[in-house]
Amino acid sequence: MDLPASALRPGPAGDGPGAAMTLTLGGDHQGAGEPLVDPAGPPTDLRQATAGKAECVG
Repeated sequence: MDLPASALRPGPAGDGPGAAMTLTLGGDHQGAGEPLVDPAGPPTDLRQATAGKAECVG
């Protein structure tokens, strides 16, 4: 997300992996960064494979 180092702080000790994170933006945060845009099409180097019994295990 290209956020500054001050953006995330550890939660209380003992919280499990499913505990919610708190995002705290510090004074060095300048903005949200680059906006997300939909691509015009698939990448030109995209490889496609059709799975079959010869390619799949199980």
